[in-house]
Amino acid sequence: MEDIQKVYSLHRKLGFLALGKTGPNPPVSAILQNGYGEIVSSAHTKPYGQNHAERELYGNNPELSGGKLSVSLEPCTHFGKTPPCRDLVLERRPTNISIGWKDPNPLVQSGDWKIYQDNGISVKLDPVLSKISLPFLQGFLKRIQKNKPWVILKSATTKEGYHSEFPKTRSKISSHGSDLYLQVLRAKVDAVCVGPGTVAIDAPGLDFRLEELDWERSGDVSLVHKTPKFYDASGGLLQELLFLDEESFSIHKQDLDLYQPIRVFFLPAEEVIPKSFFIKQLELVQKYPKLKNLYFSIQKGNSVDSLSPNDYKQSYSKEFLDFIDITSDNPIEHLTKNDGEVFLNRMSEFGLNSILCESGRFFPEFLGPYLEPEDCVLEIRTKTSFKNGILFPYYNEPILTEYWVGEDQWILRKF
Repeated sequence: MEDIQKVYSLHRKLGFLALGKTGPNPPVSAILQNGYGEIVSSAHTKPYGQNHAERELYGNNPELSGGKLSVSLEPCTHFGKTPPCRDLVLERRPTNISIGWKDPNPLVQSGDWKIYQDNGISVKLDPVLSKISLPFLQGFLKRIQKNKPWVILKSATTKEGYHSEFPKTRSKISSHGSDLYLQVLRAKVDAVCVGPGTVAIDAPGLDFRLEELDWERSGDVSLVHKTPKFYDASGGLLQELLFLDEESFSIHKQDLDLYQPIRVFFLPAEEVIPKSFFIKQLELVQKYPKLKNLYFSIQKGNSVDSLSPNDYKQSYSKEFLDFIDITSDNPIEHLTKNDGEVFLNRMSEFGLNSILCESGRFFPEFLGPYLEPEDCVLEIRTKTSFKNGILFPYYNEPILTEYWVGEDQWILRKF
């Protein structure tokens, strides 16, 4: 029993470390035990184009064969950037394979395990491993099955439930005790998105950044309430995030470039975008040249299909369009307020498994009708108070999980 608990604990750690730097591939974990139940090798999927978990596990140990293999997602059976992992597993002949999830990718011959059995390898699904690995695989599973990314709507609110002062001003609401965890949350998603109001008022960078001071001043975490659910991806991810250990912090700090999310901006009119926004994004593109932004604008009309070229001609200057060319591999995409599902489909086409929408009112209105049961709302309720403010639309929805993080309440809400 002790050995299997160590295996499950290691799967959790490997899945969390992989999450955020493997997209569009799933963040798979793999562990090999010998005949005595001892862990002899472990690995997780590397960044896109590099080894899947199984190839990383065996590649580091070319002499390994036999034993008990456990993987959070069944080994792939197709050629992509790398050869099929199933072929390598068959070559190394473990006696048993435990699998957390079948792969919904249509390129994979999912559930075709007779070839293992013909080679004397027993295969089974492990429900505990599936529960443990769901927080890390949820984005991939949803993108493949529904052509949409896993969506987390996040907002910091005052004790009254306001996400902003009225009229809107730039102000920090959450306490410093939450800063570390909010930054690492960015590292766990494939993209961070903001609406036009945030661009105009906050000139956000949206990059993932860590300093040693973040660890030193991070707030103590305590669980307040948790609704018992066996399969709960959002609650599981929140737990892993908030109980970050110093080793994982150091790994994330060391791999800042690998954990950087795509930055997605809905643009307001050019004249209200602060100069600091342009400067910040140009600096980030120089710092992380492989990572380019995505830009969208909201136009009048019922749907993107109803727009004509004249509908979305903007008064963007040549200088502004040059900035877009430098910071993005794609032109500005024009949508209407009713095109939330089109946007989600586009995120899926870009290979984004999960997106974090840093939200006020824009994303609840734009995406709200198209969100799925897997998606969630994360409200950071603080001790800050505004005399006049704008209510966060989901401030009173049912609570699934609740933590105290320093002075702030982290409230996970479901639709």
